[in-house]
Amino acid sequence: MARCHGSHSVKVSHNARYKIWQSMRVQKTFTVAELMATSGAKLDNTKLYVKALRRTEFLRVVRPRQSGRKGGDAVYRLIRNTGPKPPRVRENKTVYDANTGAVHEREDDMFDIGRNHFPHATMNGPTQNLGVLRMQRRVLA
Repeated sequence: MARCHGSHSVKVSHNARYKIWQSMRVQKTFTVAELMATSGAKLDNTKLYVKALRRTEFLRVVRPRQSGRKGGDAVYRLIRNTGPKPPRVRENKTVYDANTGAVHEREDDMFDIGRNHFPHATMNGPTQNLGVLRMQRRVLA
């Protein structure tokens, strides 16, 4: 079959975290093992990504891990599905959301004694993070 001049077939390769993120968006509620099965990612990578997203409140634990029980894996739910681009975990443990432009800090760093602001999310664009506004109202009330 003849190709038209200038046409190219583009192979898009997605990294493991992209595939994990897409699996989370489709499944909504999942375990680490289910994410590994659907994304093809390795255990360490999947666990680190889930941990980072849980600490920055993208995920919530629906059922904690139950040691020694069959099917006792922790169950997570995606509570902040901001779009198709996967949140990126930075070296300083913050998570950058390319869909909204927000930078999210770890939940346990949020109420650091030495801080006088809400570092949980800062905006790098015109969009507003309504979840952070709701959280600030709850804390200040």
